[in-house]
Amino acid sequence: MPLPLIPIIIAATAIIAGCKGEETKTSAARKGFVDGLDSMDRDRWEKSNGWSNGDPFYCGWRSDHVTFADGKMALTLDNAKSADKPYTSGEFRTSEFYGYGTLEASIRAASGEGVVAASLFFHTGPYDKNPHDEIDVEIIKGKLQVNYYVNGKGGNEKVIELGFDPSRAFHAYKIDWRPDSIIWYVDDKEVHRVNASAGPLPKTPGRIIMNLWPGTGVDNWLGKFEYRAPLIAEYDWIKYTPFSGTVVEPAAKTKIPGQTMLAEAIEGAFPFNGAQAAVLKNGINFSAKNANDPGLTMPLKKGTSGKLSFEHAGTVRNEWGDGFFSVLFIGAGEKLLQRKDLEIKADVQKAELDIPEGTVKINLMTVGKSSADVQLTNVVVKEKKD
Repeated sequence: MPLPLIPIIIAATAIIAGCKGEETKTSAARKGFVDGLDSMDRDRWEKSNGWSNGDPFYCGWRSDHVTFADGKMALTLDNAKSADKPYTSGEFRTSEFYGYGTLEASIRAASGEGVVAASLFFHTGPYDKNPHDEIDVEIIKGKLQVNYYVNGKGGNEKVIELGFDPSRAFHAYKIDWRPDSIIWYVDDKEVHRVNASAGPLPKTPGRIIMNLWPGTGVDNWLGKFEYRAPLIAEYDWIKYTPFSGTVVEPAAKTKIPGQTMLAEAIEGAFPFNGAQAAVLKNGINFSAKNANDPGLTMPLKKGTSGKLSFEHAGTVRNEWGDGFFSVLFIGAGEKLLQRKDLEIKADVQKAELDIPEGTVKINLMTVGKSSADVQLTNVVVKEKKD
């Protein structure tokens, strides 16, 4: 079937010396993909099998309820018993974790009440040793419901009238997830938007998941589920494009005598691994798996000097305990002028580092086996005092 095009995302400005080309779970997820769902790509996808999510899910998951035929993937809900539930359905999910970017799929939902008739979402949580962050597209009672969770806190539901029956034909549903906003589209038409100014947004990379399920004890939300025959949700294709963000210039009111916002000190917009990093007007968000990740490289304007001042906090996402990230000041010819390792903690820490003379760029990366998400805020360059 015809598939949507996907742009090529340019790699980081420079690869830190010593980094290998080995693909880790996080670095693989930095790549975009288009999948026609003609068959199962076992390097990318997993079928949930032999377990249930618990209430309000009124079904267990079985791998044989995810099938491929005629160039499409189908999730089937029927009355086979599994995982101590009276019904069985299918769930399809990535093995990798995906961060900021655009997720889009062509879907024909199941019909009827009492079910989430089709879904498309980013999700991670304690099972992955992460906070519960989630961004949803759900088809419920012939309408679209969008929602998101930040560290387990939801309550951001929005129900949208579609103007068509989503069970009769395929339609494209899209989530555009950025550091400062989330935008939902149906057939390339924007239907809802939330901005960071309204409150915290999800920031933790998650699995991409699609499922179909009946509810129990949630009649006021889904309607009452009454099984009559198998229900099927179909997916024709799915596409993920990493976010290719650029530097956002700070507003004039943020200027303080004697210091410069980092966005102004950087030499223009620059390419980097946008799926896992973003430079905002007063800070940086980046994620990395380990020392094999190239991290984030920022070229500085000629003559930048003084002190790099910032606050930092983060979350370590592995079993090795404490984690660290490094700030490297690089000179001409890739010469390492200075390196500072900082501990990753949930509580906000302050740091102020001298910028060595001759620095042409700054690299950020995690240390050793540190798989982490790190946020730097109030990042400024303070001028030297004579």
